[in-house]
Amino acid sequence: MQRRNKNLWVQLSKLILAGAAALGPLVGTIWLLYIIYKLLVKVGDSLVDFLWRFVVQLSNHAPVPPQFPGIGFLHFLLPLLILLGAGFLLANPAGKKVMKMIAAVVTRLPLVGFIYKALAQFFGAVDGLKGERKFKSVVFVEYPSPGCRLIG
Repeated sequence: MQRRNKNLWVQLSKLILAGAAALGPLVGTIWLLYIIYKLLVKVGDSLVDFLWRFVVQLSNHAPVPPQFPGIGFLHFLLPLLILLGAGFLLANPAGKKVMKMIAAVVTRLPLVGFIYKALAQFFGAVDGLKGERKFKSVVFVEYPSPGCRLIG
């Protein structure tokens, strides 16, 4: 009887792991998209609030902030439009040169430079995946000291 219970738990755990393997990427993708959406809305809220305060300072009275159906979508869309504009600017040689100069300054800053370089490597690796396959195999590298190995 105890053998049968152990077998049942093994089968159930395999089914649970199979379900997690099947649903994990889907749930992770939905979660990541939700986080990106919330981040874009927060950035949009901040931008609209900043622009509204600027308009109020230009005028001598305090007008009521705009409220209309779809203002939340505007808050979501505004950061996307800014990213699109940045993409257009960086598509030409002058924009690329400016970005290289900014990157050179940022990489010299303590802590910020470390984070920037790590994120730049990550985005470069993800961007490089769209062409031909760059990563061909998995290797063990002897690093950081003799006898220690890391997957690369």
